[in-house]
Amino acid sequence: MDIIFTITLLRGLNVEADERTVGWYQSLRRAKDTVEDNYCDIHETIWEYAIIEKLGRGLYPEVINEYWFQWQNGKYVEIPKPEGLRDLCNWAIG
Repeated sequence: MDIIFTITLLRGLNVEADERTVGWYQSLRRAKDTVEDNYCDIHETIWEYAIIEKLGRGLYPEVINEYWFQWQNGKYVEIPKPEGLRDLCNWAIG
């Protein structure tokens, strides 16, 4: 296994905001289904954003791709990466 898809939750877009990595999968589809279906109530009424990161193997792994979601109208909806965070990555590990 050389690729994983991590799921990290954020309370807000401030870099000082709370964050929590809640799991990982071997497939993007499974990770997206988990976020979009709010599996196990990952929203918990406080996590406004969810990030899925496609990571390679190793220490401080390369972020190959990111998928951002925002809680809107009772569900997570995929959004573009927020402008103010363009230069930040590796929320899950590092």
